[in-house]
Amino acid sequence: MDISFTEPISGHERLQKGSYESKVSKNIEEKKSYLLRFRLYTDASDDVKYRYKKVYEEIVATDTNRRKSGKWSLCRKHIEKYLNPWIWKLNEYGVGNPSDRQLLNRDEGGIGGDCNRTERQIRFYNDQEVLLCGGKFGEITLIALPSDDGTSFWVPDELKQFGEAFSEMLNDQIKTSGAIDFYIALFDV
Repeated sequence: MDISFTEPISGHERLQKGSYESKVSKNIEEKKSYLLRFRLYTDASDDVKYRYKKVYEEIVATDTNRRKSGKWSLCRKHIEKYLNPWIWKLNEYGVGNPSDRQLLNRDEGGIGGDCNRTERQIRFYNDQEVLLCGGKFGEITLIALPSDDGTSFWVPDELKQFGEAFSEMLNDQIKTSGAIDFYIALFDV
């Protein structure tokens, strides 16, 4: 992006033309990746903790074992058990665009457009986290990735809607409401 101002402009003109700072900020935002993190509140009842642990272990084990086994087709059925209800909720609430609300055909599992170059994606990330950090943290982690060309990117307000729908799906899976804590973290790629 080529930005140049040949002559000084007033604050009013800057607001009309778009300031250098806002253009730089937009350019930086295009390159950001985010982690969507989901965990159970500590005051959840024992039966809710048990059900969450089963869901968590299934997602994390499936996510990690895909890399080792290469048996994506077997694992995909387990992951789709969580992705399909999430996509249903995204469609119901009209969150994102149609490309965002489709199953991603990738080993990690996720949603979004299949073309990394031009489409943004949200993928499961626990397998990479376990490899990088050497442990499990009790959090289900998704990574929101912009397109490689920077034309399709995520902003936190949008991700909040995707995360709230995923959190609602997790609450449904563990047969409770309001037991999942969700937050977004900036991820430096």
